[in-house]
Amino acid sequence: MTIYDIDKRIEEILLQTDENGELPEEALGELDQLSEDREVKIENAACMVLDLLADAKKIKEQENALAERRKALEKRAERIKMYVEYATNGNAFASPRVTVRFTKSMAVDIDDDIFWQAPAEMFIRHKAPEADKAAIKAALKDGAIIPGARLIYKDNMTIK
Repeated sequence: MTIYDIDKRIEEILLQTDENGELPEEALGELDQLSEDREVKIENAACMVLDLLADAKKIKEQENALAERRKALEKRAERIKMYVEYATNGNAFASPRVTVRFTKSMAVDIDDDIFWQAPAEMFIRHKAPEADKAAIKAALKDGAIIPGARLIYKDNMTIK
């Protein structure tokens, strides 16, 4: 279902995407050969963009709703799992339908207040540095020369 009335032939051509979602050159050639005015082709293509973005928005809303349902189910399962652990008192349980087992594992518990008073360097993991693009952009705008960094200007299209 589309919000806009799109010329069916233009829509068919624009939907000819390859496995990467790219519009093949042949499709662009077909579009150029259509007898409709340039303005009609552009208007139809732009309306199709709006339709596709509206569909993507609906899908995103459904993804969010499903994610919320998944999280609620996971929380419920975790609470019931805590009950099973309590009810079995850490002992194995087996029935024809389910088996509950407990295995030993080991974890490290760190008391941050004490550990960070005098941490041993060998036990600290350092994150790799990353470029602060906002600061670099500001510096480049102010005329700084930063090797390996440059400002690129883009034309961003907006369809509403």
